Amino acid sequence: MVFRKIIFTFLIIFSVSAVLHADIIIRAYNGYTLWIDTEQRGPVFFMYNIGPDNGNYNKRNYKPDPWLDSEFQQNDFGTYASIHQGWDLGHLVPLNHLDSYRETAAATEYLTDIVPQASYLNQRGTWRETERIIECLREEYYLTIFGGVIWGDDESNDYFIESHGIKTPDFLWKAILHDDEVIAWLMPNSDDTDLTRADRLDDYIRSIDEISEQAFIPIYLPGFIREQKPEITWKIDCTGNEWKK
Repeated sequence: MVFRKIIFTFLIIFSVSAVLHADIIIRAYNGYTLWIDTEQRGPVFFMYNIGPDNGNYNKRNYKPDPWLDSEFQQNDFGTYASIHQGWDLGHLVPLNHLDSYRETAAATEYLTDIVPQASYLNQRGTWRETERIIECLREEYYLTIFGGVIWGDDESNDYFIESHGIKTPDFLWKAILHDDEVIAWLMPNSDDTDLTRADRLDDYIRSIDEISEQAFIPIYLPGFIREQKPEITWKIDCTGNEWKK
């Protein structure tokens, strides 16, 4: 199973790296990798591996990436809410998933890992629910997590171009891969709380093929994985480090 996981991870990295255009910079941070769209000044794809939780480092320190030219990333690390209420500094790779070590936790605080996210989506809605599911599953499985943003063409939510130099993604997506099973979601990045309630997560289940087509990122995993589309979200119940399905 571990060997298969390594092969699948390699396929994801290789395929995404090979097909994205020259304006993409690949940055390997401690614990995760980002594909950064220099034109958008933000991440388009992310990936990390995760196992059992054995840490609780939780010091916040938002900062620009000092190894990346300033023209390729956001130009302000002030909150989005200070510009427009209802929007968070939303992580693609959450600190809580990489909090076993100071170095990996701190790496998630780079602005390159952050995009404008609707507050309810980020704190209590569908995006937050995917993080909770991962927290439970990681105690039982070795997981590969990957996903990204779809910038879209809705200009009505682009509140932060002047202040931070970044558009607001119209959609966020995420996939959980363990062994040869996958589940993925494509979620609206909306401040409409009815659209982003945690109990609506099933509405946004998509196959990797469907997401790949909409996000314009071919991901050459085996067909039987790309085509998987569970009818409902995996039912997870966990308390602390206890897990059951």
